[in-house]
Amino acid sequence: MPEYGTANATGPMPALTLSDVSKRDAEGYCRSDRHVVGRVEAWICVGCGYTEHYTQGLGNKERLAQLAAQYPQLVRIVDASAPPAP
Repeated sequence: MPEYGTANATGPMPALTLSDVSKRDAEGYCRSDRHVVGRVEAWICVGCGYTEHYTQGLGNKERLAQLAAQYPQLVRIVDASAPPAP
């Protein structure tokens, strides 16, 4: 994600940024706590442009389960673990 305050720097892109928009102040602005979890990294082949994205720093499964319970409309956990070998 570009860091617009400088000419040539970038900042980390969060994997999850969650806010409870139901909590608003008198002017209608969201003033709730924001949860930022993990960061997205990209690996790019300079030769062909092939790009892979990875998410780092998500924390443990319990913390993700808490966020999924708190924000069921925004976070869904999908278990993609491999089945046991025959």
